[in-house]
Amino acid sequence: MFQRRTDRKIQIGGDRLRKEIRKYIESELRHYRENRKEIEAMREDIVEGSPGGLDGQPRGPGISNPTERNATRLLTNRRLGKLEETVNAIEIVVEELDEDRRKLIEYTYFKRPRTLTDAGVACRLNVSIRTFYRWRDLIIHRIAHELGLVD
Repeated sequence: MFQRRTDRKIQIGGDRLRKEIRKYIESELRHYRENRKEIEAMREDIVEGSPGGLDGQPRGPGISNPTERNATRLLTNRRLGKLEETVNAIEIVVEELDEDRRKLIEYTYFKRPRTLTDAGVACRLNVSIRTFYRWRDLIIHRIAHELGLVD
């Protein structure tokens, strides 16, 4: 008779998300576009970075092959790795969402300046404010799971 809504029952790890983790993920969502630009800029800087000495001759015991040197820099840059991990986790989760939930993320976190309140986003999506919060919490939890912040 009644259809059971599966998205209500999904709880990864079975616990509520800690406030600190929620705030961190929401911050990463708000800065998603800037982080993508920063990744591209960092990659470009590493690949097009100076080869060493002014005369183009290698200096010191480092890797002399420019391709190997650039590949090593790309792989060992910790900030770049962390940014890529976060951006990839967001992209994986967003790709799995239906159109309404993608719009929720777009209106709530990606669109700048933000012109709609939470209630305004819920109204635009034709859902209740409670459904808005349920969807938002589920998306944040999925991103936390993808990042390994929860089980």
